[in-house]
Amino acid sequence: MVSSESVPFSKSGGLADVVGALSGSLVALGEDVRVILPLYGSVDTTGFTALDLTLEVELLDSTEEITVLETTLDGAIYYFLDHPLYSGRVGIYGDTSHAPYGDNLVRYMLLNKGAMALVEALDWKVDVMHCHDWTVGFLPYLIKTSPNPFFAETRTLMTIHNLAYQGEFSRLELLRANIEPDEKFFSGPIPHKRVNMLKAGLEYADHISTVSP
Repeated sequence: MVSSESVPFSKSGGLADVVGALSGSLVALGEDVRVILPLYGSVDTTGFTALDLTLEVELLDSTEEITVLETTLDGAIYYFLDHPLYSGRVGIYGDTSHAPYGDNLVRYMLLNKGAMALVEALDWKVDVMHCHDWTVGFLPYLIKTSPNPFFAETRTLMTIHNLAYQGEFSRLELLRANIEPDEKFFSGPIPHKRVNMLKAGLEYADHISTVSP
């Protein structure tokens, strides 16, 4: 599972409830479930364990280092990506629900790229990478187009939780995230096309699901 939030660690809506409940339910069915989340400044890290590894993620003009903390809940392992773009902020998506951070595409690109770097560093070949909502929309693309044989057998499931939130950004933000432009990333008419993270996920995922009809 890769998500921007999950109970009981971080929550702004129903997405967090689904990720937390589904992870535990799949463990009960015998699956090896691990959940990758950002380590926001609001997360209580009591009882977490720091892993002895540092991940490197390439952006346009920098190599960002991410450290990782771990805990276990209901049999699922939870990994938290620690970076100032998460831990140094008051909120999850913005300081308030009406004021999203302007660099959210870059912030969540760290989650997308960081998830791939983490499973490779752990040498854990994932059968299904379950991508939850727009914040993880680039992960299906990154896995499907990766030249790395480590991900050759990994398949992606993209779940829509709220279609009203699609993660639309300026095309310049795509350059900052160090991602090559692809026509499938964009929504809207010319010349007003914008990057749409959810659309990217729907275009490249192997399977798509929703949490309601």
